[in-house]
Amino acid sequence: SKSTLCGMIRSDFRYYSGAYRSDDDKPLGNSFSRVWTVFLRMGFWVVFSYRLRHALERRGKLSKKLSEVLGFWAKLMSGCYISAHCSIGRQFDLPHPVGIVIGDGVVIKNGVSLYQGVTLGSSSIGGSAYPTLEDNVTVFANAVIVGDISLGAKATIGAGAIVLKSVPPGATAAGNPARVVRPA
Repeated sequence: SKSTLCGMIRSDFRYYSGAYRSDDDKPLGNSFSRVWTVFLRMGFWVVFSYRLRHALERRGKLSKKLSEVLGFWAKLMSGCYISAHCSIGRQFDLPHPVGIVIGDGVVIKNGVSLYQGVTLGSSSIGGSAYPTLEDNVTVFANAVIVGDISLGAKATIGAGAIVLKSVPPGATAAGNPARVVRPA
């Protein structure tokens, strides 16, 4: 099924091979160029690492240790930390994954894009309230989204925003603290 580890990775590979096109905006040509394009995208490797770690965390002690090692490697290679305990849907796009931090209880639905330096987490140390990003949300560079809030489907968060309250579907929020600057 599509929700298995292999199904999710296959889906990610198809997404990353089709999401990035050549400079003249034509679809990539032969299969070698598609594979090469995917393998050069750090975002793909970060998502791949997360999927493996998420699957390993549900197994025994040895698998959890392997998950920790894989997580350390991914953080070292990409400068990005994604907890194996969060939930991430399909077509998760990380065009520039450096500096991204995603905490334990974060829920990310399908088609979400996060740019460099984005933080998704709890609003307090050891807290248990994490944000939910609905389908097709875009979060631009260095935004911070914390607490038990929801970003509605197709919401956009501006660069550098500090989001402490829910954002309605289709709205654009920006600023510190963030406020809706363009309603749906």
